[in-house]
Amino acid sequence: MSEDQDGGFSGMMIGMIIGGLVVVALVVLGGFLLLIPARLAVKEAADRAAIRAEVAPDAADKDQAIDGMRIAPMGEGPPKKQPADRLIGSWEGTAADGGRFTLHFKDDGKLEMDAWRKDNPKVRGTSTISKWIIVAEDEKHAKVRNDLILEGSQSGLVHELHFENDHRFTVRSPRLPGDTVGRLAGGNLDGIAFTRRENPSGAKD
Repeated sequence: MSEDQDGGFSGMMIGMIIGGLVVVALVVLGGFLLLIPARLAVKEAADRAAIRAEVAPDAADKDQAIDGMRIAPMGEGPPKKQPADRLIGSWEGTAADGGRFTLHFKDDGKLEMDAWRKDNPKVRGTSTISKWIIVAEDEKHAKVRNDLILEGSQSGLVHELHFENDHRFTVRSPRLPGDTVGRLAGGNLDGIAFTRRENPSGAKD
């Protein structure tokens, strides 16, 4: 073999080796690049699973969690209002003897009561202003303490309101010595069912 042929053969071998190394490098790099999205996807799935387990541990049976937000199961509907939120506004009730009353629960803690004349239900007879505060509550009951408006006055009586729904409740007033009934906002409202008026601000008409 001549020197020219030997040099050409050596150059060809070197070229093949370099080409092979380049191909191997490209294959390794391509495989690494393909693994990055897969690893990111696995990490993201693990992060979501951790959030789901923290926010809704029983999501498989009851609720579902998507991106950390609780999704109510089918048919659950929106959460119900608590009694303290339900009370804000104006309510009307009529006693067994025909007396009509309007209660205005204000968001500033004031309670205004209007008693309407029996002989003319459209004419206001008396009005009172006092204070109201929730001292205990659950989904269907609220215990309301009714205080005088004067500063430094003693705490008033606690009346229980039984909610049928967001638009109707019945007053249960405490019994006092001598079998008298405690007054709410100055009136004997025990046993009267009150219905919400379309006036959520609590302002008088």
